Amino acid sequence: MVGRIAALRRFISRLDENVIPLYQMLKKTDNWTDAADKALEALKKQLAEPPILVAPIDKEPMVLYVTANNKAISVAVVVERKEAGKDYPVQRPVYYVSKVLIESKQKYPHW
Repeated sequence: MVGRIAALRRFISRLDENVIPLYQMLKKTDNWTDAADKALEALKKQLAEPPILVAPIDKEPMVLYVTANNKAISVAVVVERKEAGKDYPVQRPVYYVSKVLIESKQKYPHW
């Protein structure tokens, strides 16, 4: 299961951060928890309605969004494009990266 989730990292924004309860459950021998159930349902919803990644155009400006907390780091690269029927440019994702921090990195970050 962890390998399958890891393979989806580049396609779903903040994936690792959203499935932390599933990772925690897999590390322990505890039974299924409500937090793990909610995380699985959120993952199913994200997979049912994934954003469409776009290919960048040569020399097109890109925007980098970084989200970090004490458990995970996520990055999204997006482009803004004018689209027909829209008054303002629309942001479309190009790439996602997310990483859950192991326990030692949560407690003792490297400077």
